[in-house]
Amino acid sequence: MTGGAAPVSSHPARASAHIPARAARAVAVAALFLAAAWLRARFLFAWSPPGDLVFSDMRGFVERAQNLLDGRMLPNDVLYPPGQHLLIALSARLLGGSDTLVLGAHLAAGLLTCFWMWRGSERLLGRGPAIAVLAIAAFHFPFLALSGTYLAETIFTAWLALLFFLLARWKFPWNPREALAIGVVAAAGTLWKGTNQLFVPILAVWSLGWRVTGARAREARAASGWVFLLTGYVAVLLSQGLYFRAFHGEFLPVAAGGAYNFTLGKCPGSKIVAKDGANFRSPRAYYTGEGGVQAYDAFLHDQRFFWRRGLDCVRARPSLIITSLREVGYLFAGNLLWPANVTRFERASRIYQRAFALFLIPGAVLGLAALARKPFSPRAAPFVLVPSICASAYLFLGELRFRIPFDVAFIPLAVLGWAWALAWTPRATAKPGPTRF
Repeated sequence: MTGGAAPVSSHPARASAHIPARAARAVAVAALFLAAAWLRARFLFAWSPPGDLVFSDMRGFVERAQNLLDGRMLPNDVLYPPGQHLLIALSARLLGGSDTLVLGAHLAAGLLTCFWMWRGSERLLGRGPAIAVLAIAAFHFPFLALSGTYLAETIFTAWLALLFFLLARWKFPWNPREALAIGVVAAAGTLWKGTNQLFVPILAVWSLGWRVTGARAREARAASGWVFLLTGYVAVLLSQGLYFRAFHGEFLPVAAGGAYNFTLGKCPGSKIVAKDGANFRSPRAYYTGEGGVQAYDAFLHDQRFFWRRGLDCVRARPSLIITSLREVGYLFAGNLLWPANVTRFERASRIYQRAFALFLIPGAVLGLAALARKPFSPRAAPFVLVPSICASAYLFLGELRFRIPFDVAFIPLAVLGWAWALAWTPRATAKPGPTRF
């Protein structure tokens, strides 16, 4: 007589051996999530409450939120996506001026970032490496430090982590429901920060590579999936455009800050000063020694002027096509994480950054080498986030803080790289290379 329990009872030792392993993993995961929650709560409510760091960009978010509450829109408010200052304004309106809703959102976003990185890595790398990814994410100092500010990075990071998870969960080519969700999530991040705007174009290039490497049998599904992905993506951008139209009188699918950042990255001078006195200087300039001022008879929100000015600088200096590669380098080195570098965590930030670079940079290089064996495998799709931020830095400008949200992909990539390298060592007993790539 046969039954569903027969395979288990025929190998009792093997079945019982799996129970301690599963229990150990469950304990490890639970402990890491408890540690992640405790650390984030301590940063938000004790060590670095956002209300204690209201200067520079953080003050700007608070002021834009107050402008919303007062019904007083300023022209330069269009330089920034609306998500974060809408959240701050909503918290103040609902809770009588309190930022408790912001703190709760940052705590939830931090934990969801860990969860989605872990679950996505399980599908890509396996359970053991995924726990390593979770451990790094739980203690990752930049995630913790940025959560204790009013900056948009924490929630933007959560959107990228969800995107990473969906790309790992759903194998390309996607069905209409999956593609629509991916498009919506990819665009939702732009409501907080615009550094992910090149993701969809680069994903399109990657999918063309998938097509020409022999996957033609499923071309029709891939094409229909892209229709739905773009539908979801454009729908969110249109909603953002309608927001800017309603509150600022100008239809802008994305915030207007990209133009002056383009000029800042391509023209001489590390600081831009507009005709009304508004100015911007990248914090990295304090470490790179870059100087000079770009003064213009234009407002920062004048996109046409700044796009044209940046292009003029590229035409005048064609060598920028090569030298702009240094902007990618600034994502990893040459500057410290701002604003942690001007708080009591400056020393901790500096030490962590140096140690983390020893893990991240060689690990990411090794990870790319592992992916290069099958670059257009559907399982490589989540790592398209990596070239998207590198391309953004190359086109505009690079800074360590711009990379941090994309660590949702860089950390799993580095873990993949180290696992792949260790599997090739003479002492390794496993099959060479991660089995999923």
